[in-house]
Amino acid sequence: MVDPSPEARAWATDTLGLDPAMAVADWAVLPGTGTGADAVLVTTPPATHHDVAATALRAGFPVLVEKPLATGMADARALVALADEAGQTLMVSQNYRYARLARAPREAISAGLVGTVLAVRIAFRRDTRTLFPPGEFRYTMDHPLVLDMAIHHFDLVRAITGEEPVSVMARSWRVPDSPYLGDPTCAALIGLGSGATVTYDGDWATHGPETGWNGNWEILGSDGRLTWRDDQVHVHRWLGGPVLVPDPGGPADGRDGVLAEFAASLAEGRQPETSGADNLRSLGLILACVRSIELGEMVRLPFGEEGT
Repeated sequence: MVDPSPEARAWATDTLGLDPAMAVADWAVLPGTGTGADAVLVTTPPATHHDVAATALRAGFPVLVEKPLATGMADARALVALADEAGQTLMVSQNYRYARLARAPREAISAGLVGTVLAVRIAFRRDTRTLFPPGEFRYTMDHPLVLDMAIHHFDLVRAITGEEPVSVMARSWRVPDSPYLGDPTCAALIGLGSGATVTYDGDWATHGPETGWNGNWEILGSDGRLTWRDDQVHVHRWLGGPVLVPDPGGPADGRDGVLAEFAASLAEGRQPETSGADNLRSLGLILACVRSIELGEMVRLPFGEEGT
């Protein structure tokens, strides 16, 4: 563990049982010290992802970085280029994509159970006023819902539909009785390359009924309709009636799935599914959403081709 905070290092040794010699304050002591480290997991606040991941890549480690990959497209592209130059793996921990429950609608769409996707509706509502410790970085960051939560759902749109976004129009607003300095809400319209439209309604400071963390999904297709609520995925075919989509199973789920894919990609010498290069598209959508909110206008994708 590398952390400049003595309190954080003490937590790692006391709570995790880490050898104090393996909890250090500076990267400089890592290369060649015989720590036995195989890779670096970057679990720091988003604003630090670029610098920490870049340091790890330059030190010769493959890197698994928490989402978002970076807070700007220029930094994200620089990390992808650095990983390529160093010959190291750069993977983003989009753990929702590796959840078994997310694989079920993905497989149903891929199998053509609803035909051509025409529209996607996602409703996500949670009250996180007291979820995080007081003073936690999410309460002070700009656009906390979009940058820290909606990126899961937006990445799932790409994974489940197999489509790439081409435009986004979004709005957000404050909730005065919440602890968030930034807007904990977002309403967005996302255009996909096929012509389908995604409607997103997200709220991290709701006063109403909550959804699950995946959100409530409805995918309307030419041949049927798919709904995803909590742990149930249903398809109703217009001419065939309802179908319960089975849990696809799998050896690992969520963050375990992320770690399994990271390890497998290294062992097999291939790029992971959520490589830094692929994740540029999910990050670009999120940052385009932020730009749309700030400008009050539609933003076209791909976003940040000029290094924005």
